[in-house]
Amino acid sequence: MRNSNNVFSAGERKVAVYALIGALALAAGGVAMDRFAGPSLGIYGQEFSMTAPGGVLDAQPIR
Repeated sequence: MRNSNNVFSAGERKVAVYALIGALALAAGGVAMDRFAGPSLGIYGQEFSMTAPGGVLDAQPIR
């Protein structure tokens, strides 16, 4: 039977703290990169290089 009431050993707690610090650093780095990079606009952020096919002016609903 164990004499202590601790569930985890000191080494396990140390590893857990390092993992928590690493996760927080990774999350903070992602937030900072997102803030400085700006929003991703996908295809709308690129120069529109395609032109509409001949005779097509606007999208019209199907009737």
